Amino acid sequence: MRVPDDWVRLDEVESTQTEVSRLVKQGRTELILLAKHQHGGRGRFGRPWLSQRGESLTLSIAFGSYVGHPRPWLLGMACACAAAELLDCNIRWPNDLGLNGRKLGGILTDLFPDDHGHMVPCVGIGINVGQTEFPVEIADRATSLVQEGRAEPSIDQLASSFIEHLRTMPDPQQWTDLEPHWMPRDLTPGKSYRLPNGDVATAIRVGAGGELHCELRGEPRVVLAADSIFGKP
Repeated sequence: MRVPDDWVRLDEVESTQTEVSRLVKQGRTELILLAKHQHGGRGRFGRPWLSQRGESLTLSIAFGSYVGHPRPWLLGMACACAAAELLDCNIRWPNDLGLNGRKLGGILTDLFPDDHGHMVPCVGIGINVGQTEFPVEIADRATSLVQEGRAEPSIDQLASSFIEHLRTMPDPQQWTDLEPHWMPRDLTPGKSYRLPNGDVATAIRVGAGGELHCELRGEPRVVLAADSIFGKP
C-alpha cells in the first residue's frame, strides 16, 4: 500500500482530521499527522471522540496518491486491517476495532479538497491506549489496551509500528485485496447496526464491494453507512 513518508507532529489540535484538511487545502496532500492530544476529536456521523492527553493514538493520513480512487472507503478498511493485525484485535464493519466486545478504536475516512479542488482521501485513526476510566455515557462499551491487560506502548512507538504495518497491506483497489486480512478478524455478522434513519438492522456479511449486507424486519438491505452498536448482539 502507498503510504506517505512525510510526518507532521503536533502537540495539540482540535482534531487531526480538521488539521489534515487544512494542510491538504494548502497543497500538502501526502502526509501523516500525529497529535499528542486532540480536544475536539470526532468520529463517524460527527459524534465526539473523547481522548486524554498521552493516552490515545490520534493520527490522520492524507493519501494524495489515491485521489480519484473509486472506493475510497477501502483505504479506511485497509487501515483497520493493519491496526487489527498489529494489536491482535477484532474488526467490525466498517472500521471499528474491538476487544472483548468493547470498542478499542475507530477509523474515519473523509474526502477533503486540495488547492486544485481534487478530493483527497484522508483517514483518521483513534486508538485507546492508556485509559483506565471513560465517561459514564461510554463506559459500558469502550476499552483500552491497558484496561484489557495489554502492555502500554508509547504513542510514538505505536504510531510508527502502525505505519510500518500499513505499508505491508496490499494496494486496496477492490474488496478482494483486503478480504484475506479482514475476514479472520471479522465480528460483523449477526451484530446490530443503526442505519442513518435510526432503524436498527442485523448484519449478514461484508459484501464484495466492502458494503454491508444486513436484514431489517426480515428484508435484506445493502448499505454504505451504518453505525455498529457495541455491547449488543
